[in-house]
Amino acid sequence: MVFKKRCRIFFIMLTGIFFISTLFAQKLPNKQTTSVWATFDLSSNHQPTNPFINPKAHNTATDLYYIIANDDRNLFIMLRATDPLIIRKIIYGNISIKLAANKNEIGDGISITCPLLERKDLGIFGLFKVREELKSSPSEMKSYNDSLLTDINKRFFAGSSSKITGVSSLKDSLFHINTATELQTDIHFDNNSSLSCFLKIPLKYFSSAIIKNKIFYIVKLNGQFYSSNTTLTMSADGLTTTRSTPGWSSVVVKNTPESVVLDYPTDFSGEYTLAKKR
Repeated sequence: MVFKKRCRIFFIMLTGIFFISTLFAQKLPNKQTTSVWATFDLSSNHQPTNPFINPKAHNTATDLYYIIANDDRNLFIMLRATDPLIIRKIIYGNISIKLAANKNEIGDGISITCPLLERKDLGIFGLFKVREELKSSPSEMKSYNDSLLTDINKRFFAGSSSKITGVSSLKDSLFHINTATELQTDIHFDNNSSLSCFLKIPLKYFSSAIIKNKIFYIVKLNGQFYSSNTTLTMSADGLTTTRSTPGWSSVVVKNTPESVVLDYPTDFSGEYTLAKKR
């Protein structure tokens, strides 16, 4: 009896050790540290050819999961948000990505901002939440959200645009997401309600020679008031924020943990070493 009890305790200990080891093994670094040869692409309808792309980092400043990869012609960036607050921040404030082959040129390099959505389409994203009347019925709630996600993804494809500057060969800086160009972007919700953004950038777009096979990057979440040119000023005690929008009276609002996340920009930067085909 004592032997069986000790065996159970030993088994529980082993299970706990295995669980903790697995948890730490799955923990991602704050920034990507490895080079990745791309085993995916964006198809003709701008959907990833491999939907099961595992991120290589989880940045805590922005709460974004991401992976950067390349082949011999293109640079690929995948950003994924799982937190509803971060998703809302992206929808209303966009993501801005700066890229350069030379660290000293990052300010004048390639700049991509997406998704740029038409104002008439923004309202639907407020519906993406757990409706009170559906909480008691998980199956109905899932059906509702699945239907809504399908509609949202259609609107992304039909009405979303991206803005790119810093590429002399491109005549227009603004293009729709479904435009057939060498530069491709895709943004969509997947089945588990995560928001993923994919970018495909030809390496030839970099104006200067890529030094030591490195690409320098900055990823920024602009905050939900980015498109309205609103200036945010936090009080010295951090309790309130003054929102000043051109043409409107300034408004002082009380800060909450949620409002600080949504309102204020967050970013991270790093360098990526191009992978070589094996």
